[in-house]
Amino acid sequence: MSSKLPPFPSSANFTLVENRKNNTADDEILPIRNSVPQQCMSMSRASTPSSVTNTRVSIRGTDEILMKLNTLLSITKIIENRLTLIERSVSNLQGEGNAKAPSSSCMEAKEFNKMFPLTSEVDLLNFEENLKDDTFFNKMIATLCTVGGTDVQSITVNILKKNLSNSLANLFSLHGKKKKKIFKSLNTCNLIVDTVRKQKTGTTEVEILAIIGSWLPQSNLRLSREQRKQKGLEQDNE
Repeated sequence: MSSKLPPFPSSANFTLVENRKNNTADDEILPIRNSVPQQCMSMSRASTPSSVTNTRVSIRGTDEILMKLNTLLSITKIIENRLTLIERSVSNLQGEGNAKAPSSSCMEAKEFNKMFPLTSEVDLLNFEENLKDDTFFNKMIATLCTVGGTDVQSITVNILKKNLSNSLANLFSLHGKKKKKIFKSLNTCNLIVDTVRKQKTGTTEVEILAIIGSWLPQSNLRLSREQRKQKGLEQDNE
């Protein structure tokens, strides 16, 4: 049996098909290639306004922070200048106060000096009552330290003359001899001892009491001289 086969296609037909296939592939690829730059451009164009906006917001925020910092610095400088002025004013006032106003210790000393010498038992009793207060006692020591003296003898005698009039001292002896009142038991005696020892730290109480014991009995003689002198002045005035 014999059958006829169809004729074998020519090479031209194969080439045509191949060219069509190639052309089809290129035609499909070219639109994709052409679309990529456009998409990138569109994406770039779309993203550019937002980035610019963010940059502007960031710059504005930085400017606001800098403005606030400058404001705080200005306020701080103003406060520092005012504090400096206040400190100067306070120091000037303190200087004027120290220069013009007498110290409290000087004023107290003047006030205390007005009560001396004690001239009566009533004055002495009031003074004794005040000496029970430690603050008053210490202030009196400071006041009597200004009386002065070169040694224990002169300091003790000067304090006795300052504190007691001859008429009041004549009522006492150190231990109450000859029916006189006991001076050693008084706070005034303790005050004199402490005042002398504050100025002469090595001095004993016994030494100071001995000086007081010698001075009190002589108050009668001093009182007589004082009375005669007073009478002489009265006669001269007549």
